[in-house]
Amino acid sequence: MNGVDAIAFTAGLGENDDITRKAICEYLGYLGTELDEVKNDVHGETAIISTDDSKVTLLCVPTNEELMIARDTLFLSKNNLKLTGDQTPFLNHPVGYFK
Repeated sequence: MNGVDAIAFTAGLGENDDITRKAICEYLGYLGTELDEVKNDVHGETAIISTDDSKVTLLCVPTNEELMIARDTLFLSKNNLKLTGDQTPFLNHPVGYFK
């Protein structure tokens, strides 16, 4: 990997812990991440938290695990699929199926 265009912080820790986001961005500084500390003071909201001149766009993106579970359950039930130890049914469902 020669670099990245964007890094998204999501889920409980990623969307709610500005201290962890800062530490991660400092660690990944060699990629050109520049965190705007004022913009980083966000919790549970969609926001761009990088500086305007950062080489990498840093995003804070809330997630909705309950909605994803409901969508996957609907997909499995509509397609009469059952989960075993193999999770491959999820690899084959069409992107954007649940809009």
